[in-house]
Amino acid sequence: MSAGDHGLARLFAYYPGDEWVDWWSLDLFSAGEMSAKLPGSFCEEANRHRKPVMIGESTARYVGVHEGQKSWDKWYAPYFAFIRARPEIKAFCYIDWNWAVWSKKLGFSWNDWLDCRIEQDETVRKLYRKEMDSPLYRHDGD
Repeated sequence: MSAGDHGLARLFAYYPGDEWVDWWSLDLFSAGEMSAKLPGSFCEEANRHRKPVMIGESTARYVGVHEGQKSWDKWYAPYFAFIRARPEIKAFCYIDWNWAVWSKKLGFSWNDWLDCRIEQDETVRKLYRKEMDSPLYRHDGD
């Protein structure tokens, strides 16, 4: 979804068929993506194809963590609300990076994506841990 809202028809131009696909995946970076039409439609279509969905890449782009509750409310709360509302989602990957540091090291233009390391803000860290305590999530060893 972070590559733009191209619609399902355009995405299906590259779909090899259910017999070749085990999981469907989408990326979520911007706060507005969780309420956009395409991610929900994507999950519904995955359900029709009987495929689990993984959020393959996600990060609190342009929000970061350093505004505590405001950061949580702006990006993390809608993100986890989207996951809770979509039973098709069976896995997610969160990129816990300081984007400015990696932008400089790797030569990419991520310098304005902010510091998205959950452990860098006590409020975000506590709320994240509380979210992970939900029985919705399985953890290593579960």
